[in-house]
Amino acid sequence: CGGVLSFGIKVSAHGVCCRCRSVFQSAGLGGVLTLVVNAVSMIKEMVIAARFGVSADVDALLIALAVPSLIIGIISGSLQVAVIPVYLRLYHQRSVEAAQVLFSSIFSLSAVLLAAIGLLLALTRAFWLPLIAAGFKPETLDLAGDLLWWMLPLTVLGGLAPVMGSVLNGHGKFALPALSPLMH
Repeated sequence: CGGVLSFGIKVSAHGVCCRCRSVFQSAGLGGVLTLVVNAVSMIKEMVIAARFGVSADVDALLIALAVPSLIIGIISGSLQVAVIPVYLRLYHQRSVEAAQVLFSSIFSLSAVLLAAIGLLLALTRAFWLPLIAAGFKPETLDLAGDLLWWMLPLTVLGGLAPVMGSVLNGHGKFALPALSPLMH
């Protein structure tokens, strides 16, 4: 970058804020990768619709996916808001080691919490599944319950990925977090 404005902001020889340019480049990369992720997701939905159409099996799959998605959103969303600012403050103001200890502890506890909640939901599915899948035939409810067991790893991995993505974003790494929704 070229000079420095009176506020301490570095500018290039063309008068563009160097930090702004970096932000716009990162936002552009994130936008392109988000477009790719959404396109792949749309293709996935189209393949499922073409292959299975409207059926009880697809309904069971969607109900089995809904619950882990809800858990993922609640746990990872709250962790991103609460933990990441503290992590970055420790990283920049104290030490890398202090930040790593915090992140490792939170990450481990979150994995256990997500697994425990997922397991509890799977074990108690006979009580709550008929409430959210009212009107489903018994065999469709059974299939949804079976599929829910297969979704348990998704609950843990999908809940931890956004937290890891936030840490990477905090360190200026945007590509991998932007692509992480592809694992759903």
